[in-house]
Amino acid sequence: MVKAILWSILSILYFAGIYLCTMFFNGGHLLIGVISLVVIVLTGIIFINPKAYPFRFMYPGLLTFSLFMVIPIIFTVYIGFTNLSTGHFLSQKQVYEILTNEVYVPPSSENTPSTFQYTLAKDSSTESYLLEIEGKWSTAFVLTGKAQNINLAETVANQAIAANKTPLSRGDIYNLRNELALIDFILPSGSIVKYFRTNLLAPLIYRYAPMENSEALKDLITNKVYTPNYQTGFYTSDNKEHLVPGFYVSVGISNFKNLLNDQGLRGPFIQIFIWTFLWALLSVFTSFCLGMLLALVVNSKKLALRAVYRVLLIIPYSIPFFISMLVFKGMLNKDFGIINEMLAFAGITDKINWLGDPLWAKVSCLMVNLWLGFPYMFLVTTGILQSVPESVYEAAKMDGAGRFATFKSITLPMIFSAIAPFLVGSFAFNFNNFVGIYLLTGGGPPIAGATTAAGETDILISYTYKLAFEGGMGQHFGMASSIAIMIFFIITAVTLANFKASGIFKEERR
Repeated sequence: MVKAILWSILSILYFAGIYLCTMFFNGGHLLIGVISLVVIVLTGIIFINPKAYPFRFMYPGLLTFSLFMVIPIIFTVYIGFTNLSTGHFLSQKQVYEILTNEVYVPPSSENTPSTFQYTLAKDSSTESYLLEIEGKWSTAFVLTGKAQNINLAETVANQAIAANKTPLSRGDIYNLRNELALIDFILPSGSIVKYFRTNLLAPLIYRYAPMENSEALKDLITNKVYTPNYQTGFYTSDNKEHLVPGFYVSVGISNFKNLLNDQGLRGPFIQIFIWTFLWALLSVFTSFCLGMLLALVVNSKKLALRAVYRVLLIIPYSIPFFISMLVFKGMLNKDFGIINEMLAFAGITDKINWLGDPLWAKVSCLMVNLWLGFPYMFLVTTGILQSVPESVYEAAKMDGAGRFATFKSITLPMIFSAIAPFLVGSFAFNFNNFVGIYLLTGGGPPIAGATTAAGETDILISYTYKLAFEGGMGQHFGMASSIAIMIFFIITAVTLANFKASGIFKEERR
């Protein structure tokens, strides 16, 4: 009985998933439909095939990993080769439906006005409505949510008909717009008008008519024919005019070419690319050096209260990252920040624009990241130093090695061999340290002459975010995704190079 119930639930979910895939395909979302279909098929195989029984226990983890890791990566790669951006957010099928449903109001003539003012009243007792046009009231009708005809030829001028009715405000009429749009109001002349605005009816006419056996559309006003252009993502006429909105299409490697060939994109991109590498390298180098130096000092047996110093030195690491960033942003304020106040007290009266000057903004980012990053290196290095046997140092001392020679030949190599993976991980983290840049400077100040929302302290990940969500000239998810793909390959290459240089692969082979 229990097994039958479980199989029934699985069957319902399975068929519901297939129905969902069908909706995705019908809506033009090919990639999402294919991914959903693959997930559903694999789910069926896992739960139906007895040989796949062990995977049932792994299924929740595999599904979660696929939904939140694999699928977003696939989707990002797919978007990187499209023109998905402002004006190109819809599929070709969705744009086709929008254009074929677009209507216009024909110009008025001497005998027929183009619009008619109306008043809508409601009888709350019967939930019926009356429509007044040109001083006459229609018979009562009910909004059914379906297409219907209301004959306004039957209107009368008797105001008593509307005596018990409550006139609706334009706001109330707006809330009923979808149901009113389904009604054809037949005028005494026999012409049909439809809901146009909250106080107007008009003889609406569809502007674009589909062409037979074709995806082309004909403009009934200009008689021009527009065909879908799968290079530009627009419905385009013979004289290169296009209709909006556009639709997203595959553009191949055009986004990558634009980054390299378009001067407006290439200039800021190269500058940001160089700064990103400097930012990551300097952040890792300075935090490692300071963390190691403090670890060496605190690890000295001659230092009293070492435990207290260790606790104090990890305090920056214990404070939430974004809170520290916001605090430093206030401290570095040019006019009211405490740092400039302290410099003024010391005799430096010229206020430094820590966050507004290109050079000082970069220095500020590195200083703040040093403050937040050195405790991590301090903790790791402290653990390494405490794991070094004391006998090693005693042997070096007996051989006549001084402090510097001991540090150079014993301590530093042992630290490097153990901390190399942490340095690689720290580099990758800082390379994509979006919060560290965005909360402090917002990527600013802006790069002079840049045609995109690029800033002097932007790193690749924050620049990608701006292209996708904050572009002053519109959002460009395709370009942002292409940069994200490049970041992936850069991080991969740097990581592999670091692993090879540190000899990790050789250790694995052993």
